[in-house]
Amino acid sequence: MHRSMRALAVASALAVLTLIVGAPEALAHAQRQAGPIHMEIGFGTEPAYVGQPNSVQIILTEHGRAIVGLVDALEVTVSFGGQQTDLRLEPNFEVGGDGTPGDYRAWFIPSQPGPYTFHLAGTVRGTKIDEPSRRVPRPSTRSKIPPRRRSRP
Repeated sequence: MHRSMRALAVASALAVLTLIVGAPEALAHAQRQAGPIHMEIGFGTEPAYVGQPNSVQIILTEHGRAIVGLVDALEVTVSFGGQQTDLRLEPNFEVGGDGTPGDYRAWFIPSQPGPYTFHLAGTVRGTKIDEPSRRVPRPSTRSKIPPRRRSRP
C-alpha cells in the first residue's frame, strides 16, 4: 500500500513539474485587443532556435470567433539589432481543412540569438491595427536536434 502511494505521489509531482516547465512557452504569446479584434502574437514555434525555420504567429478572433479570409490585410515588421524586415502574414490553415482558423504566419529564420521585436500593422474588418513593437523571447543557439551519437562496434 505504501509503495503504491509513494508511486502516485512521485507521478503527481512529475506531472506538476511538467506543467510548470511547459508554462513559459505557452505564456510567451502576448494578448492584445484592438476594438473587437483579439490578437495573440509570438513566435510560431517556441522555443525559437537560431538557424531553424520559424514564424511570427498571429491568432485573430472577433467576439470569440476565428477571423478568416484576410488577404494582404496585415503586415508584420520583424526587428533585431537595428535591422528590420517587413513580412506579409498568410493563413496557416484551410477553412474546413487543416490548421486552426484565425492562425496567420509570417515565415522567417532567426539568424542571431538575442531580443526580436514584432510590430503588427494593417486593417482587419474595418479596425485599424497598429500594435507597437513587442520584445519576444530570445532564440537559443542550441540546436533543436541533439547531435547524433556514433554507435560503437
